[in-house]
Amino acid sequence: MWCFYKKCPDLTSPTNGWVSGSNLHQDQATFSCNPGYNVIGTNPVTCQADGTWNAAFPTCAAVQCPTLTPPTNGGVSGENYYQNVATFTCDSGYNLVGTSTISCQADATWSAAFPTCAAVQCPVLTPPTNGGVSGGNYYQDVATFTCDFGYDLVGTSAISCQADATWSAAVPTCAAVQCPVLTAPTNGGVSGGNSYGDVATFTCDSGHSLSGSATLTCQADTTWNGASPTCAAGLCPTLTPPTNGAVSGSNSLGDVATFTCNSGYNLVGGSTRTSVQCSVLTAPTNGGVSGGNSYTDMATFTCDSAVQCPVLTAPTNGGVSGGNSYGDVATFTCDSGYSLSGSATLTCQADTTWNGASPTCAAGLCPTLTPPTNGAVSGSNSLGDVATFTCNSGYNLVGGSTRTCQTDLTWSGSSPTCTAVQCPVLTAPTNGGVSGGNSYGDVATFTCDSGYSLSGSATLTCQADTTWDGVSPTCAAGLCPTLTPPTNGAVSGSNSLGDVATFTCDSGYNLVGGSTRTCQTDLSWSGSSPTCTG
Repeated sequence: MWCFYKKCPDLTSPTNGWVSGSNLHQDQATFSCNPGYNVIGTNPVTCQADGTWNAAFPTCAAVQCPTLTPPTNGGVSGENYYQNVATFTCDSGYNLVGTSTISCQADATWSAAFPTCAAVQCPVLTPPTNGGVSGGNYYQDVATFTCDFGYDLVGTSAISCQADATWSAAVPTCAAVQCPVLTAPTNGGVSGGNSYGDVATFTCDSGHSLSGSATLTCQADTTWNGASPTCAAGLCPTLTPPTNGAVSGSNSLGDVATFTCNSGYNLVGGSTRTSVQCSVLTAPTNGGVSGGNSYTDMATFTCDSAVQCPVLTAPTNGGVSGGNSYGDVATFTCDSGYSLSGSATLTCQADTTWNGASPTCAAGLCPTLTPPTNGAVSGSNSLGDVATFTCNSGYNLVGGSTRTCQTDLTWSGSSPTCTAVQCPVLTAPTNGGVSGGNSYGDVATFTCDSGYSLSGSATLTCQADTTWDGVSPTCAAGLCPTLTPPTNGAVSGSNSLGDVATFTCDSGYNLVGGSTRTCQTDLSWSGSSPTCTG
């Protein structure tokens, strides 16, 4: 009679993988996975004497790429398993910089770097004539308009950059303020405009003299710089009566003086004289004239204050607009990403000096960055500064290593992550198994099947340099107790796991009991020893 070991169940290839080996006693089946998949479970497995496998068949699981991180001001959809596709989008008002779709590859890396979302830019604004503008031109930035001293804003003072890269309103204008319309004095006239800076000039009709300033200037507060003058009739000098005579009549413009002689005297010369005047004087441009125009009157001329202040220099990373004549207002602005420190306007004074010191433009600050888990970030957060990301020993950087503080005071790109390095996947020892991960710091634990003992370290740790801190152990077959031959008989065979011991009797003796015993997985012999009887 023959005894045969049982066959183990047929081998089945895992999904996305294959198996090699056979299903006979003590045969091993080795499982492998297609690119992009890892073996999960005991590998290889061994066919045991009882017709069962020493462990469940392993499976093939898709590799995982680093976790997907949505870009700042955007989003991402998709999974991070092998062959999955991730799709990136940006919020309204932001444009995608980079590839919109990337795929997870067999080597657990993404097919391209994560994209970023950059704010759209509106057209650069030009300040209105006699005014200025401040603020950036990126999405949601607000541009603020101001007018020089003596000018009023016509339109919206603040407009915002919209998601479609257009401004929310038209650029306003700066119109000169208007003073009240002046009325000509009685017996006189007035000429000139009534806008800021305009000069009105007063004149009197012939025979009348100006009382007050001949010119008035329209000021920034919509008032004239003085009261309107008047025109009074001129007076001729008082006449002296002739000796032995008299004079009668007044000395106003046009009056007639009549001369007479005392009794006994005759008049020599004309009997009348008429009061006359000089022509009316015109004030010089940017000046004035005062005084009468009658005989012996004195006319006094003056000039308006029209000085020049020093030409102003634009601050570093900024600009300045406006004139430098008396009363002019200079307006300062800063480039996008810079803030004004000091007064935004200066006025040119009559003493040729400005009414304050020029401001400066200081670089703005981006938000403070948070270092990635198991990593660090270095660098400052001023405009134009570059922040550098690093990972601790045992971790690899996933994403860009630098981010730059941009003019809209946001950081470029997105923060990277630090993922643990991967040690090589461990293979279970023959007649044993291994469990645990293969990332930095993970501990792999080895076990042996029943009937086998571990030779070597039972655990290995994944180190920062992607190597294990030792060599994999092995599983050696155990030994059953040494069998004693029966009296008048013998036993042959070794006592390793699975070995078969054969009993025989000397000539003239018969074997009572089974002729073989097998070394079992629990390292005990099957059955019991036979005897030899005569």
